[in-house]
Amino acid sequence: MNTMIHRRENHPEPILSPAPVTVQNLQRHFREVYGFNISQTEVMLQSSAKSLEQAFGDAAAALEQANARQLLAPVFHGLKGLFLNMGEKVWAAFARDVEEKLKGDVPVDLKGIITVLRVGLTEVLDYYRDKGKENT
Repeated sequence: MNTMIHRRENHPEPILSPAPVTVQNLQRHFREVYGFNISQTEVMLQSSAKSLEQAFGDAAAALEQANARQLLAPVFHGLKGLFLNMGEKVWAAFARDVEEKLKGDVPVDLKGIITVLRVGLTEVLDYYRDKGKENT
């Protein structure tokens, strides 16, 4: 029996979340790909987390605007590049997909997408915040 799934127009597709980003994988990536030592790896990890925090700030500001889609497209373009630098190809593809949908006329659940990002990046963001507390 063949069944068809009908998607109602103007309703966003379900959001498929990539596996969470882990600090351990990022550290390994920075060591293996870039040849960084422990200290350099730490700097890169903190820099990546800081860039992610900035992207969340930009996204939050964009969501308050009437033209949120237009303002969010460059945020996701930047995230795509950041994820590639972090060795997170699946997350880069996620960001590219969102960017393309935002530029087109494809319905998206903007708040849902931000939630997927927050959940998937929690470990990195928490690590960054915890390191910041240690340095104060």
